[in-house]
Amino acid sequence: MKIQVFLIGVTAMFATVALTQEVEFREFEHYREIPTRFETSDIHSDTVVVTEMFSYSCSHCFTFERDLSDWLPQQDETVKFVREHVVFTGPGLNLAKAFYAAEELGVTEKIHDSMFIAIHINGLRMNQLDLLVRLFEGRGETSATDFQAAFNSFNVENRVRRSDALVRGWRIEATPTMVVDGRYIVVGTHIRTNRQVLEVVDFLVAKVLEDRRSQRNTGS
Repeated sequence: MKIQVFLIGVTAMFATVALTQEVEFREFEHYREIPTRFETSDIHSDTVVVTEMFSYSCSHCFTFERDLSDWLPQQDETVKFVREHVVFTGPGLNLAKAFYAAEELGVTEKIHDSMFIAIHINGLRMNQLDLLVRLFEGRGETSATDFQAAFNSFNVENRVRRSDALVRGWRIEATPTMVVDGRYIVVGTHIRTNRQVLEVVDFLVAKVLEDRRSQRNTGS
């Protein structure tokens, strides 16, 4: 009798696991497809671009960063992760330029967390140029001259314009927003946690790769 009860329990456990693995996220409840593609993905590629639309001034982005930092090391070569800094308001322009300047200078990893902490923990107005210079000199180990040259460069201006185009093309209304393959936006009425956002990202990456394989097999 005890053995029978044990076997029933084990069967139920495996049934629960199988059910969990079969759960799929649904359009409009967990994600939506972008009506017009801003960029066309390469169906012959096995790499999917995952984009975070974020802002340093966004408190939700600051909170999301913790889960994102746990998620990123788990990704393999099938995921290419990029960030784009949005500019919803005037004060956000300098923050976006600082982010893209850091990318141009190769010091993003050195200043990224410090920028969030300066704003959301220390309450500093990091859109002010003098504070940005101090951050890049201290944390970024970059001279004021080099920082200002990158900050005012043509490349940075171009990156800001591209971000604005993505916001309009992808219809980004809030941050943080995760976009998969320039095709799907993770947003919906049934998303409850940051971790679930990243679970939907994983689901969409797998969906994109499967769609590409199907297209290759059918020759379309």
